[in-house]
Formats: sequence, C-alpha cells, structure tokens
Amino acid sequence: MKNYKLALIVFVSLILFHSNPSYSKQTIQTKVYDLYEPDSTNANYQVLSLIDGLVYELNSDSASVATIKKAFSDKLTIELTVNEDSLVIEEAKVLKSKANSALSQSLNQLESVFSDQKEEDDNNDRLPIQNPDLTFPTTRVSTMQEATNLYESLTQRLSRRSQCYQRAHVWAHHLFTRYNVYSMKVFLFFSKKYIREYRYKWWFHVSPYIYVNDAEVTLDYTFTETPLEMKNWTDVFIYSKKACPSVARYPEYELKNANGSADCYLLKVPMYYYQPMHIEERDVEGAYLTHFRSIDIEHSRKALR
Repeated sequence: MKNYKLALIVFVSLILFHSNPSYSKQTIQTKVYDLYEPDSTNANYQVLSLIDGLVYELNSDSASVATIKKAFSDKLTIELTVNEDSLVIEEAKVLKSKANSALSQSLNQLESVFSDQKEEDDNNDRLPIQNPDLTFPTTRVSTMQEATNLYESLTQRLSRRSQCYQRAHVWAHHLFTRYNVYSMKVFLFFSKKYIREYRYKWWFHVSPYIYVNDAEVTLDYTFTETPLEMKNWTDVFIYSKKACPSVARYPEYELKNANGSADCYLLKVPMYYYQPMHIEERDVEGAYLTHFRSIDIEHSRKALR
C-alpha cells in the first residue's frame, strides 16, 4: 500500500496535462495566482499556478517574463509550455479566446466560482453575513478508531489529474452526506521562504480534519496511511519538521508570507471552502460560504472520475 501511495503522489504532483510521452513537455492552461520575483536566494521567477497548485520556474531572462507579468496583473488566462521534469516554463502565451478543451472548461468553471461581483447563485450560496465560521459545529469523536473508520470510507478512485482541493472537497462532502460529519479543512500554505529553500513544487495543500476529543486529526487519504494529528500531518510535507503557525485570515497569511521566517502557515476553515481564492473572497469581500455549492461539487467530482 505504501509503495502504491508513493507512486500516486508522483502522479498527482506532476499532473501531465496534454503531455506527449515523446517529449519532456506539458501544456497547461491556468491563471497566475502569485508571482515571486528573483532575489538573493533564487535567480528565477516562481509562478504560482491556480489550476494545479504547482510552482513553476521562469528564467529571469526568458522572453515570457513580460507575458507572465501581464497575465498576473490583469488576471488573464494563459497557456504554459513547461518542462515536465523541472517545471521550468519554456513558453507562455495569453489566451485570446476560450478553448474547448476539457481543461479549459474546468478552468472556466473555476473562474465562474471566483469572479468578482458575481450575482448570488444557487439559493444564496454565498451570504455576506457576520462571520458564521466562528460557530461552525465541527464533529468531535471520542476515539481514534472512529476517525479511522471515517478515513477508510474515503474514495480510492483518484484520477491522476485530480488536485488536493478537489479530493478534499469530495471527501468532506462524502463525510457530510454519508455520516453527517461536519469536518473542517486545513489549508497548509508553504511559505515563500520554504519554497525557495527546498525548491518545493507546491504552494499549498489541503485536507479535511475533525476532532478526536480535543486533538485535531486530519483525514488525508492520499498522503497518509492513517488519520494523523495536525503536527504529524504537517511533518509529512515540511522537511524541517518545524511547526506551522496558524493564521485566521488570508491577508494575514499574505503579510507574514512576504517577509516571514516560518516554513509554512495553517489556515483552518469550514468544509464548504473549496480553494484558496474562496478564503480570500471571504476575508476581503465578506463572502462567507454556509453550505456546499453545487458548482464546486460538480467540478471536484469530474476531477475524480
């Protein structure tokens, strides 16, 4: 089982979209969620991708620098050609029209979730009310065996193209509809410092969690063999084994990440939040999620088929 999961981790992390096995290249369509400028620790740009949570490298003298910067500043959809081994960007172009590929449709669906000033949908799915997250009734069980039973119920049918936030959403929805479990999600943000020091290829990860008595216990079926308490879970990803400080709001994470010394940050939210952009909208626009949105469930389930 362990060897199988290690192989699956490699599959999930590389995400070979539209790849040709004869060439060490892949093409993806995404948006630039953040852009780290070159500094004394890294001579390259690092491009944080929205669609797959990966960190792509961009040589500082690349002809694509201007394109990437424009895509980032104007929130444009771009197509990247990258070396699938090193994740170095070889070419970038802004998409002038929406393609009809499955990947583009997936990205467009994400965009519809995150668009600014979007009219209220699906019976007021997002309500600008006073923080309901503070009273979220997180499920609490009394034994680790109960947590293990829930963990073992999670789907094993994972697409190689699925992302952590998609799996976490399917799992959280499954736990809720099947067992009436109100799980939280923990977003693990790898800091700019950590990404550069270890040349880490993800900028975030996410898992559902519940309480076993007073302990926060994660249910991350892809990356762990059993339910794990929070620190043991972060140790799977944080090579230094340093503790990850918690932040309450997305702007707090951004501020600390810009110049902080931590390797990682934890942001804990109710099960309804699908992707980091949801949390940012909550904290900047007051767009709280109070139940599962049908568009998010549909998007996440397609990724697991």
